[in-house]
Amino acid sequence: MMCLDALQDQKALAALVNAAQIPDITCEKLEAALPSSRRTLTENRRYPGRALSVAASSLVYWLLENPPPNQGDNPGGWTASSAFSLKEIPAQSLTPDMVRQSAEQYPLDWTPDAHGKPFPQGAVLPQTQKNCFISLSHSGEWAAAALSPRPVGLDIQTANRRNVAMMKRIIRKFHPLEQAHLLSLED
Repeated sequence: MMCLDALQDQKALAALVNAAQIPDITCEKLEAALPSSRRTLTENRRYPGRALSVAASSLVYWLLENPPPNQGDNPGGWTASSAFSLKEIPAQSLTPDMVRQSAEQYPLDWTPDAHGKPFPQGAVLPQTQKNCFISLSHSGEWAAAALSPRPVGLDIQTANRRNVAMMKRIIRKFHPLEQAHLLSLED
């Protein structure tokens, strides 16, 4: 079952992984399993950015293969809100075989636009002809990916004093619900 079939009420799905827990040899095998259009971009990066990019790209395929079940409040470790469902996955969940098989089932062209963003208009998934919007992010040791039937943006930031100070300066640009949530957190 494809993840977009599991999305209800136009939710987004997001997954997060601690990329530092992916052994270097596994990261190299994950990169080799990615489509050539994505490998071209990751191979030109230096570590640790390269490993984070490979992990985030692999998460896209993990999400396509692992939708949340449609039952209960917290099925299988998914955290759900009205806007998205999120799951932190163990690093060992990202396997070269899973990436390779999912990439064959869902051939995505990772070629970026002039601004460096892949899929700015979404990606049409061949088996369903459904449009899928994809967003990737990474910070510190963490990599994340989001999928949605509507345009989606994802940004993760490792918390430190500098990031908290920056967030306080730009918080007015966030959605009001994001502002309220961020303001409710301790530094």
